[in-house]
Amino acid sequence: MNNTILNLTRQLSELTDGELWIDETFLKKLTGLTEEQAFTRPYPSVHSVAEIVSHLLEWRISVLSILQGGSRTLTMGSPSDWKNNATLRQEGWPVLKEKFYKSQQDIIAFLSRQQDDYLLQVDSKENHTYLYYTEGLIHHDIYHLGQIGLVIKMLTTT
Repeated sequence: MNNTILNLTRQLSELTDGELWIDETFLKKLTGLTEEQAFTRPYPSVHSVAEIVSHLLEWRISVLSILQGGSRTLTMGSPSDWKNNATLRQEGWPVLKEKFYKSQQDIIAFLSRQQDDYLLQVDSKENHTYLYYTEGLIHHDIYHLGQIGLVIKMLTTT
């Protein structure tokens, strides 16, 4: 049985549009958000929702590359780690959201083809297990889901 894989893919899926205990998902937070709202920084030092979604997308791409046996495509401080609104506006909010949701589907599809023992394999380049990366990705998503909620709250109360 692939209980661990099933558990991880369920968690990833539920973060997008499931029934989470925290009662918030990316779909709930991002649906109905206008392009103008998505690209607005409530304060100069606070990222916009679009910047956060792009950040999540870039880390998902990097983690998927590692899970597939490739190299990390991103490091903290890389130019694409936190793209600015001007760069992101060129693609537009609908495209960014579509890429974001597709990245989740890609990770889930890849993991669904694996067996639980795959998760215990160690990435030779970084010396971490694939379980470490997958759990880290979930934690990262949850952290930034909360951040998105705060940004939206600031936008609607300022």
